Amino acid sequence: MKILVADDDADLREAFVEYLRDLGHEVDDAKDGFDALAAGRAKRYDIVLSDINMPRCDGWTVARMIKKQWPETRIFLCTGWAHVIDSDWAKIEEVERIFLKPFDLEELVEVLEGRAEPHAMGESG
Repeated sequence: MKILVADDDADLREAFVEYLRDLGHEVDDAKDGFDALAAGRAKRYDIVLSDINMPRCDGWTVARMIKKQWPETRIFLCTGWAHVIDSDWAKIEEVERIFLKPFDLEELVEVLEGRAEPHAMGESG
């Protein structure tokens, strides 16, 4: 799959990218929302995994703009604050799931690859 990972935490972003590439996916990364939007305009991704709280442009905006251009792209957001976000808002934004940081990378990959159903926000397993 073609995956875009957007997160302003360089260590976390690099860990996601390395892990997903090791599984054979084509992965690009963006250091913030503006970079994610530029990447999304230039290339169609199967999946976008974005942090919500990033400088210059947040994950909600990334999700909305990429879905507008590429409606078939699956959008997943991650945050340390998922438990305070209204799940109805995630549905409106066409986000499949919000992962609460820290999360299990194996669970993330199972959801991204369609081997596990996206659960409600903040749920696991």
